[in-house]
Amino acid sequence: MKKENMKQLPSSEQPYFICWEKGASYLTDAQLLGVLLKSGSKELSVVQLSTMLLNAKGGDLRSIAKLNRKELMQLPGIGKVKAMQMECMVELANRINALPVGKRECFCHPQDVFLRFHPRMRFLKKEHLYAIYLDGRNGFLKEEQLSVGTTNASLISAKDIFSKALEYNAVYLILIHNHPSGDPTPSEADIAVTEMVKLAGELLEIQLLDHIIVGDNTYTSMKECKLL
Repeated sequence: MKKENMKQLPSSEQPYFICWEKGASYLTDAQLLGVLLKSGSKELSVVQLSTMLLNAKGGDLRSIAKLNRKELMQLPGIGKVKAMQMECMVELANRINALPVGKRECFCHPQDVFLRFHPRMRFLKKEHLYAIYLDGRNGFLKEEQLSVGTTNASLISAKDIFSKALEYNAVYLILIHNHPSGDPTPSEADIAVTEMVKLAGELLEIQLLDHIIVGDNTYTSMKECKLL
């Protein structure tokens, strides 16, 4: 493949020109990735490199976001610096999606929870369990990460879950965790955790409203499935 210098392209095709004149939303995925990477390799221009990366791993940004640093560096034209650049792009997006919501935001439907957690959870390679603590009007109080790597009832402490609920004066709570496979079908362990937290909450008069399992572009509500 013949390398094309960015400056040799017509200005109307240069990613920086398009971004400046029209805005980033007008860039293709390859152009957007090219702007962020800044430069290509010895053999490829930055746009050619970006296109190759997208095509090599499924043709979209989602496939690249799933790769860790070691996997990125196995791709042609990607060294330490570019691998770290791409890793930081994904981390920045995750942090933006994880910014705390306003206190008055309500979680009145399972989809409200899904829309908040799906962007940051869809590419995780381990299970992450979170709790959202709510006031008597379903208003947001606090979010806490409870565990990473398991949703086994024997390894999750009800004491940890409800000590936070008492600290925040929560009336309700919602559990959320992801399935790295992308399939949100509840497992036996998921059902056991839900039952354990529900029973503990009844003793403390803190109601478990739902347990949401996040998959890839989909979710399961334990309440809607009548498992709660």
